[in-house]
Amino acid sequence: MRILIYALQRSTAPTGLCRYTANLVHALKQSPLHPEIDLIIGSWQRDYYREIFNVDASLATIIEPPIKNDLVGRYVWPVLNLGKLARRRGADIVHFAAPSAFARSLIGVPVVTTVHDLYAYSHPEVFKLPNRILNRAVLANAITNSDATQVISACTKEEMARLFPDEMTRDHRIIYQPVTVLSPDPGAAPRRPYVLCVAGHRKHKNMPLVIDAMRVLMDRGSLSADTALVIVGERATETAAIEDAATRQGVTLELLSSVSDQTLANLYGGCLAFVVPSEAEGFCLPLVEALMHGRRVVCSDIPIFHEVGRDACAFFSLAGDRTTHLADALQNVLTQPEPPREERRFSSALFAEECAASYASVLEAAKPGP
Repeated sequence: MRILIYALQRSTAPTGLCRYTANLVHALKQSPLHPEIDLIIGSWQRDYYREIFNVDASLATIIEPPIKNDLVGRYVWPVLNLGKLARRRGADIVHFAAPSAFARSLIGVPVVTTVHDLYAYSHPEVFKLPNRILNRAVLANAITNSDATQVISACTKEEMARLFPDEMTRDHRIIYQPVTVLSPDPGAAPRRPYVLCVAGHRKHKNMPLVIDAMRVLMDRGSLSADTALVIVGERATETAAIEDAATRQGVTLELLSSVSDQTLANLYGGCLAFVVPSEAEGFCLPLVEALMHGRRVVCSDIPIFHEVGRDACAFFSLAGDRTTHLADALQNVLTQPEPPREERRFSSALFAEECAASYASVLEAAKPGP
């Protein structure tokens, strides 16, 4: 079997979508299915896929379209060229690692799309124009024209059913992301005490809220004044607001991006606690990574975190005085023992097994009738 995975996106630094794609490639190649994989990415993505995610020619044939990293390249090229490429490569399935522009009539093989979230509809403020309009159109096209979707959480599927009720007779199956983590390096250089967040600098991620809550705990004497907040994630629209909040509250801030898997593992392994204060998430891979490291975790009280974290997390309300709510929850978990590590539910083996079932289903449905 040959699977053409389309993962071209604009980010010049690694994101959660990139990590999902890398995990998809690794899981499929290690599975009994062991397909041939063609991975389509932008030339600007090459280095971080190779150096951070260890995706190279031993796992997939890397194909970089001759385009610029602009709207025309990212939205027009796949519509006009992806079907031709799939035929030339002899692909059995085209798998979009995230909703992307495509013309179903021009792709002669089954199409599977992974749907991570529905922010384009539920939280349009996350996107600037014209991306807000384009992302909504791309998402609707993916849901209505893919032969199947792999939805990364039950919460996302419920939201899909609410927004696209007429499309729910299609093959939309929940497949949790595969997550693998390295063990922390015991020889890593020591750091000052720190709270860890792994998130892009976007408004709905609520990073300044963590800074405000840490200041409350420092004033209470529940957190050492030299405790830092370490944020690993892509710089974006809220970077300045995060830096301003840290300066205002006198909290030491360390912003990191494009870190290696080993560095990230070391950061998980050494943190006092891991905090996820988001307004919304489609899944939240870093939350799973923290649970797999057996870390103390504090999450905002939203449905997806209950689905993913279950009873291994402490939850705080975003209603009312959210700063105090987060400070109280963080103060409480810092006195608790570390939880057991999460394992099987997000394993690569289970993910590959469920992907194979999804692929088999669309290939069977595509067979001509008697």
